[in-house]
Amino acid sequence: MQTGRTVKGDTMTGLEAVKQEMIKRGCTKAQTESKLIAVVLDIVAETGTAYTDLREAEQRVKDIEKEAAETRRGWEKYMEAERKFREDVEEYIEDFKASLKLCETDKARDALRVAQVFTDSVKINSPYDNTAYINGLAMLLCGQGIPAPMALRKVKEPSQYVSARY
Repeated sequence: MQTGRTVKGDTMTGLEAVKQEMIKRGCTKAQTESKLIAVVLDIVAETGTAYTDLREAEQRVKDIEKEAAETRRGWEKYMEAERKFREDVEEYIEDFKASLKLCETDKARDALRVAQVFTDSVKINSPYDNTAYINGLAMLLCGQGIPAPMALRKVKEPSQYVSARY
């Protein structure tokens, strides 16, 4: 059902006209958004459930727009976290390279590289792993070999960062 009235260039529906008239007569926005209005219009206009269906469709559109906005905010948070992570990794790599340059001997640079490879290769899942990691790193830095029970484990890491560290 269309009326002759226009809103922003579009023809106003009967539901919109009723809501507008209710506001003019002092009703609150909550009252104009009530499902009851659509049901009464369906009954009076004898349209079956056209106005009720329209109201439900409008509500679904609002819900979808709300979810889209939430998704955009989540995506923006993710992108910011990723940017921060990349900055932190780049800063760490630059600091590591500067530390290598400050080493006075080739042996000291090699020890720092081995320590970094060891740190990248070990995954710590428990306090026992942490103790083994500390002991293994200490042995490497002192120039000792790692005993068999402390074999290195391979961990997955983004390849674009691994090669840049050494």
